[in-house]
Amino acid sequence: MEVLAEERSIPTPPCSPDSRLAARLLASTSAGVDASRKFHAGDVLSLILGPLLLVPFAVAFVGVIVSSNASLQADFPLLLSTVMMSQTVGTFCYWAFSQTRTCTNIDLLTAAFLAKLCILLRPFVSERDLFVHLCIGQGAFSVLVGLCLCLLARVDGMWYLRFLPYTVSSGFVTGIGLLIMDGGFELGSGHGMKELVTGVGSIPLLTYLHASATVLAGGVILSITHVIHNGLRLPVGLGVVTLLVHGIAALLGIDSSVLASNGFFIEGLTADPWTASWGELAARFHYLQPSAFLNTPVLSLTVSYAVMHVICWPFYASALAEVDMSWVGKTMSIRTEIMVMGATNVLVGFLGAVPCCHSIKVLVVMQDAGGTSKLWSLLLGVSFALLYFLSDLRVQLSAIPRCAFGGLVSSLGFEFIRSSLAESRARIAPAELRFVLITAVVTYFDVLTGLCFGLSAVAVFFIVEYAGMTGITRQASLDEVRSNMDRPNDEMSLLDRFGDRVTVFWLTGYIFFGCAVGVVEEVEAFIEQKQTVRYIVIDFEHVPAVDASGVHYLTNFASQCMSRDVPIRVCFSGMVRRLRLAVESAVKSKCVHGLKLDAHLAEEAISWAEEELIAAYSVASITRRTSTVVPTDPLPETSPYRALESFFAVMVPNRLGPDFAAVVSRLVPAVAIHKVMIGEQLFVEGSAALELIFVLHGKVVLMRSQRADEGCKLPTHHLNKEKGDVFVFEERSPVLVQHLSSKAVIGAAEYGLGKGKAVWSTSCTASCNCQVLTIPFANLSVALEETPSAGFAVVSRLAQLTSAHLVRLMRKSEPVPFSHA
Repeated sequence: MEVLAEERSIPTPPCSPDSRLAARLLASTSAGVDASRKFHAGDVLSLILGPLLLVPFAVAFVGVIVSSNASLQADFPLLLSTVMMSQTVGTFCYWAFSQTRTCTNIDLLTAAFLAKLCILLRPFVSERDLFVHLCIGQGAFSVLVGLCLCLLARVDGMWYLRFLPYTVSSGFVTGIGLLIMDGGFELGSGHGMKELVTGVGSIPLLTYLHASATVLAGGVILSITHVIHNGLRLPVGLGVVTLLVHGIAALLGIDSSVLASNGFFIEGLTADPWTASWGELAARFHYLQPSAFLNTPVLSLTVSYAVMHVICWPFYASALAEVDMSWVGKTMSIRTEIMVMGATNVLVGFLGAVPCCHSIKVLVVMQDAGGTSKLWSLLLGVSFALLYFLSDLRVQLSAIPRCAFGGLVSSLGFEFIRSSLAESRARIAPAELRFVLITAVVTYFDVLTGLCFGLSAVAVFFIVEYAGMTGITRQASLDEVRSNMDRPNDEMSLLDRFGDRVTVFWLTGYIFFGCAVGVVEEVEAFIEQKQTVRYIVIDFEHVPAVDASGVHYLTNFASQCMSRDVPIRVCFSGMVRRLRLAVESAVKSKCVHGLKLDAHLAEEAISWAEEELIAAYSVASITRRTSTVVPTDPLPETSPYRALESFFAVMVPNRLGPDFAAVVSRLVPAVAIHKVMIGEQLFVEGSAALELIFVLHGKVVLMRSQRADEGCKLPTHHLNKEKGDVFVFEERSPVLVQHLSSKAVIGAAEYGLGKGKAVWSTSCTASCNCQVLTIPFANLSVALEETPSAGFAVVSRLAQLTSAHLVRLMRKSEPVPFSHA
């Protein structure tokens, strides 16, 4: 049951698995019907089921307080009256202002606080005055909790709910089922399941007899479920269990007074008028000592429990958005619901009542009984008001045995747990299901601890899972990938022969020290296995950050590689600004020489590795210059005629003849030879394309601007956005299309668009001093038309170049998968 708290609303998709859970709880509600307004006969059952469920819990609530403070035993009915007042007023408030169908719930966490509060107050007040201090204390605590909840909603402090993982929310809901089931045993035997398990030998045998009777009663009610499928099975189950208990007692000759003296019926339901508690409070009010609440232990206890209430109770409200079938397919504002709960607690606090929150267990019972509208919460409030003002009605509930109440609640808790686990098992992996079970068990022992444990366990699991997705995600040599640079056949042959000397490793995810160690170990193992490696490229394009220890570990690895007997050159590419600065600082402090840092994508680094490989293994390596060195030799002088012959030799190799000679002669007057200096642009993307360009000497690079679907921004909360920290692939920078060297033809695609319509699809910049031949489109077209045989051959070659160029334009800049074919 995934709990997601948004500022305005929480959508609950009608087709989600958790909705199917709610649908099973309320099978009678059809899709598309406004269930919050449609009346159903099951709503009327709240007049009976509400008191039957909540009054025993109210008795148990007061029992927790009184059991720790014997001096309050005589005030049991008075304290019970304040609890019932809280449930009455709170239920009417929820009926009027809550967005969901619910009533109030008194949390045993509050009972534990009040019990400890009385213990801390004993040294400062007399036993006779403990009642008035308890009433004032619980009222003030209710106001405090209410104000804190209102403040939480006001400042939108439920942000932590937005990051609640499914395993935690599902474990929390399953834990609620355990608490409901435990409440059944508390009602039936006076002890919870953990006390019954751990108290063997110390708890009286009679208590285990009550627990056994509760289990049998729950079994009877579950059996009736197979016969009666609607909500009538609940009151029928209570009636059947009650008749069985009284019938067995009559057969065995046991008087009802004996059963009552042995705890088989609820105690403390006396006929004291509702004004008794107010009269007693007014009579003792002048004994109040406010200073007793200002001592450090009391303040510390109050603040700690208030924080626990404010953290835990929003989960009950948010869980209603999933459990309440009337909100399937709609939206519900959790912020508003928390505000309603806070205002309700402020109101009941001024009346001296106890804090109250949303009741999930009553909602589950009423949905199971067929209640479909908010009318049942109104009727439940009316029934509680009658019990509060007409005290004689309370006594009538004592005719129902405690095991019947306990069996009813325990059976509902069991069904709730089974459904929740079934949905979780169908939705998540077995490993995550273990976290659900553990979180549910810990939540059963302590709600706040369960939530903290679940979040901590999931955080650890997430770190371990995330660590498995970080590191090296891909590796390849130049036998498998190549850059976009067009190279002569001799250079391509050299790369084919020595391509295994270069290996590229792509990383992803946040690289902390453990991941860095794993990356280095994997690369080192690869190097030891493949002794021919001489160049390594490690790409950080998809790495948002590397911690300090990881940076130093990686730079140490690079230093060791370059210090080997047979040095291995290392290049780090694609780093974000922050990471690049950290690496540069580490390189400087460690005096690491030879490490190449490339801020661009791996394609640039692969191009660098190719240049290094060609320079190292080429026969002419002594005179060769790398791409980073500006050539100083003067460009050779070439005539237009010789330049055109070179152009057609590239376009149609081995087919030069008289026809081509005629075309060359026709074009000589129109062509021109230009010298372009390094960094100078030959043309700009979007400008008019009027001529074909043939690179005679040097190298150029083609770039294009990013398309709308490229450079998409990711959430940059993990980066320093103000300082420009973005991933390399997020940058709105030109995209490298192709590196071109001598004998390359530029403009084939633009030539095919026709006269006056062509614009350059890329920009072209000289990466070194170049010499190019320009052939006007118009003159080329006329010359080819005049010589059809030559024209057909040239146009065919231009079509091939156009196709290759268009494919490059459609693809983002990345290494090209290479095939020897």
